[in-house]
Amino acid sequence: MSTTTCAGFYSGLCARARIIATRLHHVEQELPCDNHSRGNQCWDNDCIGSNMPGMTSRPPSPTRSSARKRSASSFYDGRSCATDTSYGYLLRRLYGSMQRHFDKRMQPLDLTAMQWGPLLLMAEGRGNTAAELARGMDIDTGAMTRMLDRLEAKGLVARARSASDRRIVRLELTAEGLNVASQIPQQLADVLNLHLRGFKADELRLLMSFLERMLANGTGRLSDSQDAG
Repeated sequence: MSTTTCAGFYSGLCARARIIATRLHHVEQELPCDNHSRGNQCWDNDCIGSNMPGMTSRPPSPTRSSARKRSASSFYDGRSCATDTSYGYLLRRLYGSMQRHFDKRMQPLDLTAMQWGPLLLMAEGRGNTAAELARGMDIDTGAMTRMLDRLEAKGLVARARSASDRRIVRLELTAEGLNVASQIPQQLADVLNLHLRGFKADELRLLMSFLERMLANGTGRLSDSQDAG
């Protein structure tokens, strides 16, 4: 995979894995498995109520309409769900593996696996404020601001007030930041290719299309819930 295309692909793949895993948490809050609906214990880490902070042991029972929707395309059953058959569990393991490999590769650049994101987004012209970068990485603005503080302390990022609106703080890469950012794409390509070993091009396209469909399903479910609320 060429370095010119891997940056956006890696960001997209990580975002999809992270967002889908997060959306699973929200959707499962609305649709608990059968075990939890009956107040029993389920050992699926991806299932609602399985030792997640802030989760109740007995969520509200789903309505008949939601139960009918589930039965129309149910691949999992609360009576037999297991961690090793959950795609959410595998997605989290995949994301964690990529992060660990990338964290190791970023050590010579004095970056963590998360700090490369803002640098690359800025280098690609995809954000120059904390809010824009936070949206690009799908994290909250507060976490992004703290990350930018560390990057600024390392001399990689500079802040400046907008000339047209003093309330807005614009961000730009320093000369050293540009130098570091230019070295990130090759590291991305290496990590991506490592995890795609043995894959064919059409298999990769199929994988990406599946992730897009799953993400669209989760996004639509959350939108419907918000509208109903």
